[in-house]
Amino acid sequence: MIGKFSFDLLLRICSAGVAVMLFAAVFAQTLQAASATPLAQVIEGARKEGTLRGQWSQNSFGGSAGLAEIVAGMNKKYGLNLKGQFTPGPDMQRLMLRIAQEAAAGQPASTDVYLGNSQAIFDAMKADVLKHVEWAGILPRPIPSEPGFDPVAPEGVAVAFGTAVVGILYNSDLVKGDDIPRRLEDVLKPKWKGRIASTPYAAGMREFAMSGILGREYVIEFTKKLSKQIGGLVRCGE
Repeated sequence: MIGKFSFDLLLRICSAGVAVMLFAAVFAQTLQAASATPLAQVIEGARKEGTLRGQWSQNSFGGSAGLAEIVAGMNKKYGLNLKGQFTPGPDMQRLMLRIAQEAAAGQPASTDVYLGNSQAIFDAMKADVLKHVEWAGILPRPIPSEPGFDPVAPEGVAVAFGTAVVGILYNSDLVKGDDIPRRLEDVLKPKWKGRIASTPYAAGMREFAMSGILGREYVIEFTKKLSKQIGGLVRCGE
């Protein structure tokens, strides 16, 4: 549940069941993949770099304060003197598109590290714009895993650091009793027309369309109906 806002219902689908958030290192100058880099080489490279640039939403990973905390921790742990440079960025998909365009044009990337969801990482893999990293040789603790899920993306281009349960969020001051949505179809009721917010990038729909969940045809038809119900678009963090 969330506090008061302009829409009575907020359909916030950021992934199917869980949203996997991933961190990745972005190429600054080239599309060529970097070889696996031991921790000592990463530290030495950071010492020469001087600044770590990050770009994501202020609502993600603590925004500017979060990056400052990360950089301070890195400086203390590894004896560095890095400075953090944070720029509020567009949504994850649009930022990855920008990075891919910069790489194709031979331009430096807008950010040194990338914070994104699984779809954006998939797009990045097709464009080959993320560094290939041997995460096991860099991270101080083993990366937790479970059957059927590898937290490290193919070729080490990203590593998962968190998941989020998703669904329908609503204003508990305005939506009560039988009006509380308990199924996706509940947001299609006539009374909610124009009073729902969704995302511009249809977050979560691609995962719900998997054969083991709701299936492609169901999600396509549901999304068509939902598009006639929404009153505005917001990004997940809003």
